[in-house]
Amino acid sequence: MNSRLLIKLLMHLFIALTFFELSAQCVLPPSNTFDEFYSGLTERKDWKKKMERNTARLENYKYKSEMDSLFQYAVAYFKHRLPEDRICEQVDVSDSAWLSFHNSNIKMNFAYYLSNQSTGRYDEKITVHFSYYIKEKQLSFYHAPNNLWVPNCKLYPDSCNFKITSIKQCEKIAQKIGFIKKDQKARGYSGKKIPFHYGLTKSIDDDCGTQTLYINMYSGDTILSSRNLAYGCQTWKNKINGSSLIVDGTVVEEEAFSIDRSIYTKAKIEIHHLFKGESKSNFIYAIVQGGQLGSTTSSLSHGQIRLGKKKERNIYFLNRDSKYEDRILPIEELLGHEIYLTNYDPYPAISRYESRDSNRKSYEEQFQLIEKIIGKKREARLHPGNWEVKQFSRRIKTFPDRQKGLDLLLVEEYRESFKDSLYVYFAMSSTNDILYLKEWEFNLEYDTSALGPRILENNKIDIPENYWAFKKFDQYYNLEVSEINENTLKFKWSARDTTKLFFEFFPAQNEKPKMQFISALKLSILDATKPLNLQLNVASQAIGYNHTSQEEYLIKNHRKSNIISHPFLYYKAPTIDNFYPQTASIGDTITITGKYLENSNPILFGISLSNKEKFLELEKKDIMSVTDTEIVFVIPSFLSDKYRVKPINLGNETFKPSTNIIYLTKKTAYKGASSKEELIIK
Repeated sequence: MNSRLLIKLLMHLFIALTFFELSAQCVLPPSNTFDEFYSGLTERKDWKKKMERNTARLENYKYKSEMDSLFQYAVAYFKHRLPEDRICEQVDVSDSAWLSFHNSNIKMNFAYYLSNQSTGRYDEKITVHFSYYIKEKQLSFYHAPNNLWVPNCKLYPDSCNFKITSIKQCEKIAQKIGFIKKDQKARGYSGKKIPFHYGLTKSIDDDCGTQTLYINMYSGDTILSSRNLAYGCQTWKNKINGSSLIVDGTVVEEEAFSIDRSIYTKAKIEIHHLFKGESKSNFIYAIVQGGQLGSTTSSLSHGQIRLGKKKERNIYFLNRDSKYEDRILPIEELLGHEIYLTNYDPYPAISRYESRDSNRKSYEEQFQLIEKIIGKKREARLHPGNWEVKQFSRRIKTFPDRQKGLDLLLVEEYRESFKDSLYVYFAMSSTNDILYLKEWEFNLEYDTSALGPRILENNKIDIPENYWAFKKFDQYYNLEVSEINENTLKFKWSARDTTKLFFEFFPAQNEKPKMQFISALKLSILDATKPLNLQLNVASQAIGYNHTSQEEYLIKNHRKSNIISHPFLYYKAPTIDNFYPQTASIGDTITITGKYLENSNPILFGISLSNKEKFLELEKKDIMSVTDTEIVFVIPSFLSDKYRVKPINLGNETFKPSTNIIYLTKKTAYKGASSKEELIIK
């Protein structure tokens, strides 16, 4: 047989096997009614149990005709867009949670599978949501955000043969032509304005506008839209040219005052960097109209400018030109010192960069942008001062004033699926000032009785890659792991390149550290009864980079991490094996037997009202004894409220007990599992 023909036959066989499961679960369009359609789903493997809750509710649902109408609408939607012989192959319910229905609305989620012609697989799932609002008697549908538009194969037969079948392909095209940078993402939406084009949108002119790149899904050709600019938005260039003084600083004091029946807010700003203008002092005063004085609040109805709260660090655009003398001089006479006016909102240092928009410039990139527009380097002034930091419900000792340092943290995670392993995450933040690190080393100390000696050599450790918490951080640094001795691991991070734009580590904000996750370990436990005694410490002084002086320096201050001292058994979820007696009265003694019972929070009893499940905690006086395998307690008197007309007030809500469930939850974070049993109260 011809080899090419054999390969072709094998490919068709592979595609047929790949599509078999989807085709075997064909749901559209053979079903003529919703009940027929639903019955077909319950016959799927493992689906009957998933749909038990809806099945019971459907029997008494009074809007069955509306549900049937919505289903027929969905069938018609796909029939209009696809030849009937393609519907069975490419349309299915989105997942086991595809249906929800209430007295106000009905929702059904279907999925259209777009085939990738290069692989012959359905690797693009596009969810379409159908809704019926009962009171309004309205039908509607929409596609999930960031998905490609469902092609109309019926009107355009070749639309199922797109060259572009995924958003990632669109991003690569946009990066190749320079519309966005490498590894940068842009907002996407379906190309409804231009048939069979996908639109990628990016911010331009310092977030004052947008521009869209349309990508032809047949050919990959691109069309660049015009620039869409927001009216009245000020670019960085406009702000810089319109300001006489520009500083990077922190608000150290703020107060409101009144003059000529108007309320103003004054802020004392500590200067860290001076970009434009002159100031002999390292402190300046800025004012803005509006604020709160006593019980009176005042603000401008349009264009209210803010100064920032105490301890906030921002880039400030200020003015003291002669044309503002009429406003400035009376206020300076009242306050007794020089002031500046604010014409624009300040640019926040930490909160802006910490947003989920991965395309935001770092604080240092903003600094360099200002320098480029002004045409000169910034002048360094005061390093940020110390602020009291609250961590883990305790006050921690601060470093020497205005000195940079590192603060370390260990966070553990356990879930039942981990079995005999524990995840430990490394986190780090700077102190006082933003840090840019070129290289640093940490030592992780551990207890050999719990984890065993030489855990790296004995394969008792795993370093997960591309975890969501440090995926962005991993783009900047390489990580090397070595073993110093039988109870210490060394971790070394070094910058991947020498662009001098290293990852930014932020200091505390509003008394809380801004911890950045930098790595994770998966530790296999040798002895679950022994304490772990994990602690992270700096092995050698970290090497930082100063962008102002363009020099490297050593970071001398650091704080050890917390100690994870619990044995591995501490993370196991409490499990109820049995309890007796199973029928009892108020005041009777109950004995629970099980495993890891000492790991539980106080025993909770279930109460409910309107199908909401809430819990009351068992009082200490009712608990007789607690061991790892047994808990003895007395049935509390508050359960007698079941027989009272007056309901229980629990927080801001009111409940009546209608069931009595013993409920145990884990003390540790990442609950993972809990245990509950029903107790019959006579």
